[in-house]
Amino acid sequence: MNVIRKYIKKEITMDGVWEKVETKIGEVDLGEEMRKKELYIKEYGGLHNFYNSYYACPICKKMLFKTVFPVGREYAIEVENESNRTVKLKRAFLCKFCQAFFAAAKVKLADGVIYQYLADNIYEYNWLLNDMDARGTTKGRRD
Repeated sequence: MNVIRKYIKKEITMDGVWEKVETKIGEVDLGEEMRKKELYIKEYGGLHNFYNSYYACPICKKMLFKTVFPVGREYAIEVENESNRTVKLKRAFLCKFCQAFFAAAKVKLADGVIYQYLADNIYEYNWLLNDMDARGTTKGRRD
């Protein structure tokens, strides 16, 4: 699927297809002080709905940031090698160092099967990051 998106007056091609992979995702020890306060990604300018998680990136092992999509407004993605290609995400995680996005294919990221999307370039990464930030929230879900 090729979709043309505009970001910062540049046209980019975003295939938009995530892949389902088996991998182990561990937790990051943030220390007691970090557990007491939530860290939001402010350095991107205006992002407010991504915050720290306890999960580590499966690629670089640094902390992943998380957003939650409200009930009834889950984030739809297309996944290759999946019988039902459209999947609705309840939560999304990102690694700002790898420019990668992750989501649980089962219940939790630590379950061993995830969806991942590796951005091809900074424009694609920023477009998806801003789109998820606009649709996400910091309020949790019961599921």
